[in-house]
Amino acid sequence: MVDAAGTRKVEAILVGAEPDAAGVRIHYAPLRGMSAELEDRVSLGDRDLSSVHGVGRVLRVLRAGRVKVPADPYTLGDDPESTASLLRQCRGTLVTLHVARRFERRLTVWTEEGVNRIDHVIDVSEDAAGLSVRRRGGSSMLRIPRTSLIRYSVSTREYPEIISVEVPTKASLR
Repeated sequence: MVDAAGTRKVEAILVGAEPDAAGVRIHYAPLRGMSAELEDRVSLGDRDLSSVHGVGRVLRVLRAGRVKVPADPYTLGDDPESTASLLRQCRGTLVTLHVARRFERRLTVWTEEGVNRIDHVIDVSEDAAGLSVRRRGGSSMLRIPRTSLIRYSVSTREYPEIISVEVPTKASLR
């Protein structure tokens, strides 16, 4: 089912977790509708908005798996290995994921100096002087002069992104 925001609700079970820099990666196996395993990269490091959102997602999973949560939930970001260990105790836990389709564009440029790959590309335009590349994140426009350009290729990759995690209520399990 796709809602107005373009996200789908997917029932899945937790199959694993591992530390990932300043957070954890949680792996889910969808029950139906998607064949591939879903991966959720949860940021827990800095106490910014994304880590607050990440701590909330981890707490919902821990509560769904009936694992005791720490008194101060923000300590989950202090030790990603122990957080992943807590999450691994939740293997088999049923959750509802809100999943959105995301697209990522990459520009591959062959120049006199070699091959360069540029990620997070929004737009590429070509003119007589060369290529103009706009990237996500507000970076300044990247210019690649035609004199050094041999060829280029733009590729697009589609992937599912987990936006949020819900614990199914007893009414939704019927």
